[in-house]
Amino acid sequence: MFKPFSYLKFYITASNAHGIHSPFIYDFVTKGLYSNSSYSHGKSMDILLRYISYFTPQTIELNGANETLKKVLLEEFPFLEFSTSSETIYFDLSSESLQHMFHLEDIDLNNKILFFDCIRQNKKTKKIWKSILETKDHFISVDLYYCGILFFKPTQAKQHFRIRI
Repeated sequence: MFKPFSYLKFYITASNAHGIHSPFIYDFVTKGLYSNSSYSHGKSMDILLRYISYFTPQTIELNGANETLKKVLLEEFPFLEFSTSSETIYFDLSSESLQHMFHLEDIDLNNKILFFDCIRQNKKTKKIWKSILETKDHFISVDLYYCGILFFKPTQAKQHFRIRI
């Protein structure tokens, strides 16, 4: 029963592109997330692919990811390299290793973008996501129900967006 009620609560409180007052996030949502790119790998994977298509990072760091994710990313974006010092960091919160030892303060966050998958897979991953949002760091968070994205920009005020996809 966790997922249906969790989704209903999210849906009621989330907005679409018209409720966004940040030009940076509005452009990302309308030109990136709402683009006509047709991927068919599941909600979180499609959001990640649209993110990469919009921002075109050259490298990505994968934490808790499986080989299927790597394969799909290389098929869709042959230029993409996997690195441990990347501007984009992917976390799969359903990974047992990440659930027990995830600490945001262990990461150099300056001008980084963190992509969190499975933020509402169960109560434990939702709790981890909520604790991440409670940190004092300056970031923009985008909650898309299936996944979440944090944009760390030192000049930007902390903001939180809940967006229906």
